[in-house]
Amino acid sequence: MGFATPSETYLAGWGLQPRPKRFVTVNQQNVWEPVTNWFPHNRFPHKLRIAISLPFLFFIKADMIILIYNSLIDDTPNFKEENMKKKLIAVTLINVSVMGCATLSKDECLQGDWKSIGYRDGTHGYDLTRFEQHQKACADYHVSPDINAYQAGREEGLVVYCTPQNGFNLGEQIEYYSGICPPYLETAFLEQYEQGLQSAYRANEQKLEDQEDGWRDKAELLFHLENQDKINQVKKDMQQIDSEVERLRDKKREITRLLDKVNSLKQ
Repeated sequence: MGFATPSETYLAGWGLQPRPKRFVTVNQQNVWEPVTNWFPHNRFPHKLRIAISLPFLFFIKADMIILIYNSLIDDTPNFKEENMKKKLIAVTLINVSVMGCATLSKDECLQGDWKSIGYRDGTHGYDLTRFEQHQKACADYHVSPDINAYQAGREEGLVVYCTPQNGFNLGEQIEYYSGICPPYLETAFLEQYEQGLQSAYRANEQKLEDQEDGWRDKAELLFHLENQDKINQVKKDMQQIDSEVERLRDKKREITRLLDKVNSLKQ
């Protein structure tokens, strides 16, 4: 039995161990099995797996970054082209992790139109932590935001954000709702938000079913193929379907989580 590499030790600590490959025999052909839930680390959705890894990217070497990305995103074999793509994405992740993103520009801070800024934030559904971010952004220019003007504008913006139609749209887009709407608007907003989530759930279920049907069709097709190039292509197609199935299952879990959040807000 070999010793674990530092990369493998890191991944195991986060439940992100490199995924084992699992094949099944279909008509005397070894093919990828389209299962994802049996991987222990699948309790972490894709976005969360990426987020918890970002702070550590500066302290690990390049080959380890590739291993993390391979574990998080892709189940396909390490072809040269794919490794190159992964290297580029890993470098991008590092760059993003060090880039500061100020919520306001210098001009916006100095102009100080805090009611307009509050209105804009309200229409986008930001909670009051956004104001704290503005304070930090403007501290570099020795500007203190006007909380009263900001609050007045934000309340007007929330009237635009908290409409039933916007609630449905946000739900259908599987966007998070943090419970910021005032009580007199929230009931109708939540009802439509829930309807939008349910619509997204049904659409996702249909896509998931189509992908699983497509995988079975590909598996059946292998029985009739003799050309090795065509066999390899079908297997590659099945691997891609497997990745898409996992993505859709992650989305299903996210929608379910948001529906549970709606139920808690209604209580």
